[in-house]
Amino acid sequence: MSGTSTSQTKQMLLSIGALSRSVGVPTSTIRTWERRYGFPESIRSPGGHRLYAPETVQTLRWVVKAVEAGHRPAQVLGRSLTELRLLCGAEESPSLDTAGDPWADTAWVSAIRRLDANRLAYIMAGELASLGLVPFLEQRLAPLLKWVGEEWRRGELEIYQEHFFSQCVSSFLGGQWRRLSDLATGPRVIMLTLPGDRHELGLHMAAAVLASSGSRLIFLGIDTPIGEVANVCRTNVVQAVAVSVSSQVDPERAVADIIALRSSLPARAKLLVGGTGAPQNIPGVQSIKQFGELADWCRGEWGTST
Repeated sequence: MSGTSTSQTKQMLLSIGALSRSVGVPTSTIRTWERRYGFPESIRSPGGHRLYAPETVQTLRWVVKAVEAGHRPAQVLGRSLTELRLLCGAEESPSLDTAGDPWADTAWVSAIRRLDANRLAYIMAGELASLGLVPFLEQRLAPLLKWVGEEWRRGELEIYQEHFFSQCVSSFLGGQWRRLSDLATGPRVIMLTLPGDRHELGLHMAAAVLASSGSRLIFLGIDTPIGEVANVCRTNVVQAVAVSVSSQVDPERAVADIIALRSSLPARAKLLVGGTGAPQNIPGVQSIKQFGELADWCRGEWGTST
């Protein structure tokens, strides 16, 4: 059995900034806790920077939960993960964080329940930096958005908490892709949802991937009349149109609108359609199922990369 190489181990370590963003604790607090209580324990890079093992994130999230419940840092720092769970009133079994419910006791959900927009932005920035864009979208945001929706339907989250989280994600992703798009010099892409579709999170997520590929985005947003897209194409050189279709759109209406959109566009313009309600197998339309597939399409079509 082969062990992990030194270079691989270093690549898996987190900087203090990445750790801070992942758990929502300022770097100054992490340094103070390490100095006073010996946790979280770090190693030093050749340049003297603190580096932390990935498993530190889970333990530190439980420390934060315990502190929020009223325990002093001196009482909880240095305790085992099992002790922290018990201290917070959770079951002893470690399956609580994995098989049972992977989100319920995370810093993400704590921030959602507390309506803490700054902390959510902090966590998202850290996860994006640690994972990269496509894994961040596919492994974090997409599953968590689905979980939040399910918790609202079960009555475990309030509608205002679901709306708050959606707005935080839209604001964060919008800030990310707009900065990239403003600097881009690549293909020009129109972004929209179909008439009657007011769900824009999928559109922001796709926009982040396209802007990361170097695309310049014309973001028309939600509930866009089909004729307006053709008007934009008449006054701008557009290489592609990207449509996000939510599961709330009537399937037959979605097919009819996509066909009408395709017929209204210049022949040179590519038409990309994705989302949980996206129709399949329409001639002249590129169906995209995953964000990684969208990134691959950009590389293959335009020779760009995220």
